[in-house]
Amino acid sequence: MRHIKTGLFLLAAGFFLIGTGGTALGQRRAVEHRMEIQVTNQTINVGERLTIRIDGVQPNDMINLAPKEQTTAQVAAGIMVPAPGRVTTLGIGSTSPLPDGALSVTPSEVRITRATNWTGNLFFHVDVPMQTQVTLVINDQPLLNAKLSAPVAFWREAFHPGFSIAPETFVRATLPNIDREERIRPEEEAYRVPPSKVQVLKRVLPSSDTARELLVAFRVNEQGQVFAAHVLTHDPQAAAYAENFKQWVFAPYVVDGKPVPFLTVMKVSF
Repeated sequence: MRHIKTGLFLLAAGFFLIGTGGTALGQRRAVEHRMEIQVTNQTINVGERLTIRIDGVQPNDMINLAPKEQTTAQVAAGIMVPAPGRVTTLGIGSTSPLPDGALSVTPSEVRITRATNWTGNLFFHVDVPMQTQVTLVINDQPLLNAKLSAPVAFWREAFHPGFSIAPETFVRATLPNIDREERIRPEEEAYRVPPSKVQVLKRVLPSSDTARELLVAFRVNEQGQVFAAHVLTHDPQAAAYAENFKQWVFAPYVVDGKPVPFLTVMKVSF
């Protein structure tokens, strides 16, 4: 049996939150927080394929996959209990590694079984080799089977643009009580919005000799026009396909009565 390690990483997060609660809604303010996060760590020598299977996932659990130029997979996982009440800062009550027996690994599979009596949100981040075909199975439902070219997160039953490093994944997992997608880093110029909350007005699909299913990240301006499209799944024609996706048009996304730029990740089949 492989040895599962428990350890710490230091979170030093400098980011922006949209004010809620006692702060005027929509007001941005800087927050800096330092703390040690208890996590379960595991390094896995993987091959061409890796299945990530997580059972018992709840809507506020955060799962993030980050492709890296490396030959091993690096897992960081734990349980985060939010502070009570609505989040106005980095609302962390406590953190802990995964309970004994919750994580099992082989060179071809990572599996987490989330018990119903866990208190808090699951935090799961894995760095995967870019050349590895990743299959993600959530609650027995296969959701992804692809090589990744950019980070992707699964949260609240939808895919989102992901995070490159484990501390960023953890920061997003600490914000379960915010009802709509928010900017959490100053360099983010758009709201993160699940595909269920956006409307596509115009689709331009690429042509292909074989059936394809891609995860595509869309960056959309206030008028609903796509100003950037990035194929998150690895495909030799990704750059060409992106030119088609840039021609899509969305209905404007409105926050507090005003259209705002947004990011969304969608599965596109053609």
